[in-house]
Amino acid sequence: MGLTKVRLFEEDVASRANPKIVRVIVTNPQGQVLICERPKQDMAGGLWNFPGGKAAFGEAPEIEAIREAYDEVGVRLEALSLFCIWRFTTNQPPDWDSYYYIAGEFSSEQLHNLTLNPEAAASMAFVGPDDLDKYQFIPGDKDVLVAFFAQVTEQNTAS
Repeated sequence: MGLTKVRLFEEDVASRANPKIVRVIVTNPQGQVLICERPKQDMAGGLWNFPGGKAAFGEAPEIEAIREAYDEVGVRLEALSLFCIWRFTTNQPPDWDSYYYIAGEFSSEQLHNLTLNPEAAASMAFVGPDDLDKYQFIPGDKDVLVAFFAQVTEQNTAS
């Protein structure tokens, strides 16, 4: 599966018919990314993904991302930047659009206070590029992690 970055204008985002999933990329000072294990009883239970969830109909994806990050792991977000949109194509329409936002780096103190909501996630972990094969991810999230780490590496090399 390839990762396709898509840039949409606001009016395009508002008019999309596809349901929206939001995911938040939270990093720690070591450059690792926060992932959460889905509860066993949930759809895709036992798989790992970023904090996030489904946007309510008509809700802006960035608002949903802020709320879900707080609901799932207790992280308060003030600013987000869109990293990419990944389309999950199903055999039965509709397809799902997953919006991946970068929340930025948090201090060790802020991350020490993360609180896992057991209804939303069974566990959480911070992972680096060498850890990805240790986890089974929901569709798309591993591709996004690989692309995110590649971008970070490229930016660090350029600086």
